[in-house]
Amino acid sequence: TLSVGRSGACNCFWGAKDGSLVGDNTDIGGFLRSVRRLMKDAGTSLEGAQTLVLGAGGAARAVLVGLDEAGVSSADVLNRTRLGADEMLDELRLEALQARVVRDSGEAAGRYDLVINATSLGLRASDPLPLDLSRLEATAAFDCVYGRDGTAWTRHARTSGLAVSDGLEMLVEQARISVRNWLRVEPPADPMRQAALAARIGNRHPWFRPRTSIRFHGWPPEPSIYCCRRRVSCAPARWRRAWPRCARFAGIACRESCLHAAIGAAPPASRPQRATAARPAPPGR
Repeated sequence: TLSVGRSGACNCFWGAKDGSLVGDNTDIGGFLRSVRRLMKDAGTSLEGAQTLVLGAGGAARAVLVGLDEAGVSSADVLNRTRLGADEMLDELRLEALQARVVRDSGEAAGRYDLVINATSLGLRASDPLPLDLSRLEATAAFDCVYGRDGTAWTRHARTSGLAVSDGLEMLVEQARISVRNWLRVEPPADPMRQAALAARIGNRHPWFRPRTSIRFHGWPPEPSIYCCRRRVSCAPARWRRAWPRCARFAGIACRESCLHAAIGAAPPASRPQRATAARPAPPGR
């Protein structure tokens, strides 16, 4: 897709109807969906916003491409090294987004509608804050990192009075985009969001079965959807041909019909019972 060419990354593959292999970078779509929801909750819009992006890695590339597609007015980029941020902007060749590199947090002090942490800071509890938001006048903060109780930066942003969202919402939206690409059905967000929230606090969602899985065509390696007691496995060579059959078969033994509830489809009818001839009664003694 065009997003792969612009961002230089691909994390989702599926087979098209003509037999070709298609790839997409779901980071971009997942980020845009989640951040639009955040801005709506904050009472503002992403279009025409002034943003500050922290980082210059793969996540920052996806964020900047998404901001460019969304019609954001400007983006200041703050990275640990200025050289890395300059090289990233030169490679991305953004079209409408006015992006510039700022040297330090002092130069970044100003008015922003949205501040985005696209660094890896926050994955560990000992990580420092990516940026002290007390120096900024900002409306919302989005962290691409997520944790069990949020991240230290999202808690810091919340105490500063900002509307906050972390990477868990982005992960949910990426999953929805992937299911749409694979099954060509747009799944609802609420069931997937509830399952992600339950997994974050360490509780199993009632739809998930931890010891059984459904394997779709052996591609990508080791995927699993914990939804029923019956395991379905398909060889990679039969991937495109076996996909619809596996999706239909998945709901037969599913107690809550969770897969079909997730993709918005009705579960298939149960297999008819095979008729058996009645045995003759044994002769009397």
